[in-house]
Amino acid sequence: IELSSDHMIFVNNNHRAIPASQLKLGDTLLSGGKKVNAVTKIQSVMRKGQFAPLTKTGTILVNDVYSSVYVSLTNSEFLEIIPGLSISMQWVAHTFTTLLQKCASSEEQYNKETGLANWIETPLKFSTWILNSQRSILLRLSIFIPGLVIGFIFWIMNTYPMILLLVSAVYFYNKKRVGNKEKKD
Repeated sequence: IELSSDHMIFVNNNHRAIPASQLKLGDTLLSGGKKVNAVTKIQSVMRKGQFAPLTKTGTILVNDVYSSVYVSLTNSEFLEIIPGLSISMQWVAHTFTTLLQKCASSEEQYNKETGLANWIETPLKFSTWILNSQRSILLRLSIFIPGLVIGFIFWIMNTYPMILLLVSAVYFYNKKRVGNKEKKD
């Protein structure tokens, strides 16, 4: 399998996605079948062009190896919000990409030079600028915490729609019941 160094891939037959640059000989890769795919060779290659496919699950199966469709913006499997507070880059990328994809137009167009969908390019550049700059922790928190909260709510809505529907029904039932009780008093 060929990947860019920042592209994430699932290792040790679990759903831990790491940048390809962190792969080591002997690592096992998440397989689509029963066989274990061990890393036996790592080499650099130069190719012209690139592909950046997006899938609903955030994963793709290539040559019986599960890979992420996302890259790590931090050269790590984690995004460190502040020292001691890190979250999975796979989760962050998937949550925000899914949210952005819902807001994008139905006609998807790609940048021929980068291979990226036009709707993701600006948010990706902005995120990279924030992460790579020496901005204060306060700036990072003021941008990422609201984004993470919105992303988490959106993830819950996509992942557990029935639970969200049930919680909403209970909330509105109780609100109506309390309202009716107050009208009787």
